[in-house]
Amino acid sequence: MSASIPDSWATSGRTPKIAIIGAGMSGIAAVVKLRKAGYTDLTVFEKTDRVGGTWRENTYPGLSCDVPSRWYSFSFALNPDWNYRYSYGPEIQAYMEDTAQRFGVTDIVRFNTPVRKLDYVGPHWCLTTDEETLEYDIVISATGILHQPVRPQIDGLEGFAGDVFHTAQWDHSVSLEGKRVGIIGTGSTAAQVIGAITDKVGDMLVFQRTAQWMLPLLQTKYSSVTKGIMRAFPSLQKFGFWFYYQVLIRSFAQATVGNAFWQKIISKWCAYHLKRNVPDP
Repeated sequence: MSASIPDSWATSGRTPKIAIIGAGMSGIAAVVKLRKAGYTDLTVFEKTDRVGGTWRENTYPGLSCDVPSRWYSFSFALNPDWNYRYSYGPEIQAYMEDTAQRFGVTDIVRFNTPVRKLDYVGPHWCLTTDEETLEYDIVISATGILHQPVRPQIDGLEGFAGDVFHTAQWDHSVSLEGKRVGIIGTGSTAAQVIGAITDKVGDMLVFQRTAQWMLPLLQTKYSSVTKGIMRAFPSLQKFGFWFYYQVLIRSFAQATVGNAFWQKIISKWCAYHLKRNVPDP
């Protein structure tokens, strides 16, 4: 156990000692925003050797984001050099690493240090790693959810002689050329993988439990001219951020929380997309 810290940071007037668990997008943002608010006694615990979270863990073919890049950015680190309207995984990971470095987040990350236990012993938190137990006034969980594999219990799977792996732990040593490939699930990840590997494999079988709504992806590759204009006029970057924010919050987000009008509009758009691209009933 480390030496005990004073009883109450709030009553003693000192800066609180803060731990942040996870160095993904939320962890990086937490450090930058806390520093801006005047909090300086910060430590980030990261279980692996790099920042990035979801975008570090997932490396499957076709990995991309379905939120426009202009909005899928830190508001304090807008990026004029995005290559696509909807960015691909490697570019997002590079952006995460660059942002963490530029804002001094990387300097306070304890890499390869998973948090094994967290106990509240008022008024402090006792945080335990493989090496020690430390006390903190405040602990922020930024561990995320999009990299923990869920493996279905399928009878006979243990006896399957071929390669088996989860998309969150893609095995890049396995060649898919000419192989008979089965994909279980038809969510966002499956849609991305299928589009990226179908032309490479011999046969593709997709197993679907529940039909999905699928919208067309209005992808665009940004030209060097567009990037140059964005760099020259930073206000355009802010406009792009807020434009996509307003568009999505006022439409798609409204549908997900029950707005009947937008649910009807999006449903019709999805049905049209399906009819146009999959004519075989």
